[in-house]
Amino acid sequence: MSMAIRRPLFILLILLVSTASFCGEQERLAFKTVDVYIDAGANELGAYQFEALYDPEALYIVGVEGGDKPFGDAPFYDPEGLGRGRIIIASYTTGETRMGMMMVARLHLALKKKDAKIKKLVLTVSAGPPDARTFPARISLEEEGVKR
Repeated sequence: MSMAIRRPLFILLILLVSTASFCGEQERLAFKTVDVYIDAGANELGAYQFEALYDPEALYIVGVEGGDKPFGDAPFYDPEGLGRGRIIIASYTTGETRMGMMMVARLHLALKKKDAKIKKLVLTVSAGPPDARTFPARISLEEEGVKR
């Protein structure tokens, strides 16, 4: 085989091997969403802040969305927390408030390990306008139809 033919074939072979290994890595990464709920009970929820803890070797957060009204807009968070194992997420409303159970955020996860999960959610602040008093509330995750 002439040198003129070998070189393009060699380059093609390198491209195929590179593409195959890249595709193999992409297949190992799974993506899912988890919804974060707060149950304010008989209190009006006007603001919240929670901390999510996770193993950055097992997963990372690729995005954060809002939830039900009045928390439909994307909440505030530090982008540095997306891949470091700890992220603080918060939102507030100056208008409409709601009582009871509501979805406040949706976390988009990239799983490096098959059974990776958010380890712990800690509700650090919940308040109801106009007096901004704090009250006890419960926080939970719904992961593919399974509440925890």
